[in-house]
Amino acid sequence: MTEKISNKYLLLHFYFFLYSCAGLCAKFAAAAPVFSLGFIGPYGLSLLILLVCALLWQIILRGYPLTAAFAHKGTTVVWGMLWGWLIFGENLNAAKLVAALLVIAGVACLGQSHE
Repeated sequence: MTEKISNKYLLLHFYFFLYSCAGLCAKFAAAAPVFSLGFIGPYGLSLLILLVCALLWQIILRGYPLTAAFAHKGTTVVWGMLWGWLIFGENLNAAKLVAALLVIAGVACLGQSHE
């Protein structure tokens, strides 16, 4: 039973990772002129990822209550910070790192309360 729960939990967080990738593609698209190849490619990929996310969300909701699944959305903040630091060279200061740790701690508490 624990393995099944952990697989659902991993799928839930894979969904949020994938969802953050859609935002990343949209940011790349925003840097290019509208309707150029540099815009259409990343924007199209963003839409494709969002389509996959919509389908994946329906699968996730079969195994999780909506309130529990949606409460984990805070992890997208952590992914956004990671993308900003790795790809766009944004600074990570102590306050941002503490905030990320608080989000992770909160999500971990939620995850244990629904197991």
